Amino acid sequence: MAIRKLKVSETAGVLKQMVARQGHVCAVCDKGFTKTDGPVLDHCHKTGFIRGALHRSCNGGEGKVRVKAQWSHKGVTPDEFLIGLGKYLDVHKKPRYPLIYHSHKSDDEQRLAKNAKARRKRATAKKKA
Repeated sequence: MAIRKLKVSETAGVLKQMVARQGHVCAVCDKGFTKTDGPVLDHCHKTGFIRGALHRSCNGGEGKVRVKAQWSHKGVTPDEFLIGLGKYLDVHKKPRYPLIYHSHKSDDEQRLAKNAKARRKRATAKKKA
């Protein structure tokens, strides 16, 4: 396989082929492309090699997570960090400890807090009127 650099004019055609090859779904989340979150050609910023077609948002998320992993975990590659994070989250899909973090609010608690805030805001506005 001969390696060659794409011309700018070839990018759209390669993207179209890549999307078709992937069955018109994002290579990261496996969801279809939309008008608001269309496909982009993802590539490795270190080597330049094209990896696949991703949603614009998935591509941006991948880049942000990779950069954060590089900054904060010396001695661990971004790939190792992401694989480890995936395994960790998979293990913890179901609670393993019967404890809830102190500042967590349930959906009902969030709703009640939002309603209380709205009541205070209305009362303040009524006083000013």
